Formats: sequence, structure tokens, C-alpha cells
Amino acid sequence: ASVLPVQSTLESLITFRLLGEQTSDANLAALAAIPVPNDETSTETMAHWVIVNQLHDEFSTVLAELVSRQNLDGGFGHLADFSSDPLNTAITLQALYESGYASDIAGKAVSYLSSVQNASGSWNLIDKESDLATVELTAMATHALWKYRKQYLLKGSIDAGVSYLLSNRDGELWSSTDASALALYALINQMVDRLPVLQAYDEFLSLLGSDDSFDADVNTTAIGLRVLNAIEQDPEDISFVRGRIVDAEFGAPIANASIVVSGADAETLHSNSDGQFTTAHLSPGVYDVEISQDGFSRIAYKATISEGTKADLGEVKLSKVEVDPVTGEPIVTGFVRGVVKDEVSDFPIANALVTLNEDVSAVTNHQGEYLLTGVLPGNINIQVTAGGYQAVA
Repeated sequence: ASVLPVQSTLESLITFRLLGEQTSDANLAALAAIPVPNDETSTETMAHWVIVNQLHDEFSTVLAELVSRQNLDGGFGHLADFSSDPLNTAITLQALYESGYASDIAGKAVSYLSSVQNASGSWNLIDKESDLATVELTAMATHALWKYRKQYLLKGSIDAGVSYLLSNRDGELWSSTDASALALYALINQMVDRLPVLQAYDEFLSLLGSDDSFDADVNTTAIGLRVLNAIEQDPEDISFVRGRIVDAEFGAPIANASIVVSGADAETLHSNSDGQFTTAHLSPGVYDVEISQDGFSRIAYKATISEGTKADLGEVKLSKVEVDPVTGEPIVTGFVRGVVKDEVSDFPIANALVTLNEDVSAVTNHQGEYLLTGVLPGNINIQVTAGGYQAVA
């Protein structure tokens, strides 16, 4: 890819920001070396600067200049007063989203971008009449619209863009490393089921050189790193329930526990060797989740799932259930708790020994409290002894 050094630097800084590494000394130095945009700066460079410079003293001024470049049709051109084009509009939309800019400016840009999409789902570099549709631009425009999917009705445009990208491959990948990186980044972020692009991702990964670059090019490598990072993240729109099932007494993981999910979708799955489980993608709705394992108590949850909900139950603690050796039926047990106090002063007595039926015992804490667990049904006899006191029963 042949781009200017400032563009490669900005693309790299956008990637480092995504990876949470934008504050390293080297990256801060690179950021400081980029001139503050002015009215002669291209819209693309200005938009990229806005994404990585949100704490800069001149941020508000530059953002205002960028927004002022919007044309009456809602799009943005290469410079102020230049005709709108999909490339600069898509990049500006990304900058508006990343900076949290809230106004109808984004809505107008979204409307423009949707209106110039081809019937094939692609976008042309200049306009619909230019017949210069590219995978790279289609990936960027589709990704920009996807960012606004929750604010505007864009499913048709996004799905058409995805379809175009998937159908215009040269084998598993696209015509160049650049095109492959941009297309994969758009698709991996958007697709809840990534199976259709996993082989393409594997082939893309094989393009990584011995110097850990893609095509020995800074710009291409920056975008390639975003692809590698995206595949490690849960899809943003996937919805699921997950958790880790453990023994309540010892904290050890419980493998092969049964998880039954019922609601708008239904699924039965089992925990892995570490006690972990994650359901498949769930449609929006209310779900019952029942977790059980032989020899342990059963536990149930209710979960409300919306698009993108990732319900993490954390550690699900199952208690062991005693089984009658003769009948094989679970033995139901209870507990006894109380406080031991001085009869005269009413002060709590610490370190008193509390014995139940001569076989279960506990020692009171500093507040005189005790807890006896695993108590079988039936009559109980409690005896309390403490130094300096008469035993009571």
C-alpha cells in the first residue's frame, strides 16, 4: 500500500488505541509529532487525527472544522466544499462515532452513505456512476454503517455490504493483503457466526512475515493487527449465558455438569473440565437456566437476554447432597445457628463449644455466634460448654 507517512502513523496510532497501548512513550511521541490539522488538511487525515487526539487542547476546534465540511447531501469530500464521496464520508462517520459526537450530523452522513450504495451492496470510490467499486471501500463503508446500527435502520445496507464482500473473494482471501485486512476486519466484527470466514482468517494469518509485518508495510500491518485483535474478542452482537460451576465447599471445578436453557431458544450443554460453560447465541427473550450434577444440589436462574447481552453468572456454587446408602435417595439436611451469651450481662461468649447430638460441634466466634451444618431431620439435643461456666443442654 502506498500512503503518506502521516497516514501510516495515524493508522498505527488508531490500532494502538484499540489495543490499549496509546499511552506508551513512543506512541505519545508519534502523536505529538503530527501537526494539528487546519483548513488545508484532507478530511481523511483530519478524521483520523480526531480519533486519536480526543484529549488534545485543539480537539474541539478540529472537530468543529471537520463537521463544518458536511455538504448539503450529508456527505463529506476530500476538502471543504469538495463534492461528497463515500470514502471521506465513511472515515468521518467513524471519527464522529469514536469521539462520541451526538447530533444529526451523523444521521445525515449515514443517509448519504446508504443512498450511494450500489444494488450489488458495494460502494464506488467517487459516485454511483463512476463504476469504481472496490472491496476496500465497501469494507470501510459497511463497517462505518454497522457502528450506527442501533441508532438507525441499517440492516439492509449492512447485510448487502457483507454479501458483496463474501462473494467477491479470490479463493478464501481478496485481491490484495490490504483488501483482505479491511474485509476481514469488517466481517469479523459484524458476524455473530464467524465460521464462514475462519478459513480466510487462517490464510490471512499465514501472510504474516518473519519480521511480524504484513507486506513489510506499516499501514497494512496496522490494519492487519486489528484483524488479529478482533478474532480474539466476542462478537459485539452475540448474546449468551456463561459461568463456572464449582463445589461450594472446596471451590473445585465441577466438570460435566448439566446446563439446561429454555426460553425463546432451547439448549442443553455440559461444563468443561474447568467447570466452565458458554451457551450458543441466544435470541432476545427471557430464559430459565437450570444447573445440576449428580450428587450436588440443583440451582436455577432467570436471565433476560437482549441483543449483545453477555450474561456472566460468575462462580455457580453447587453444594454436595448426601445420599442414603440403602435407598439411594438424597438425604435432606438443615442447619442450626444461634448465639451464646452470658445469662447475667447478656454479653456474647467467644470460644464456647456447641455440640449437637454428641457428634456435630462448632466453636462460637467473638460475637458468640455458631453455625452447625449437615443436621439430619429429627429431634436434636444441644450442649454448650465454656470456660468458667456450667455446661447447659
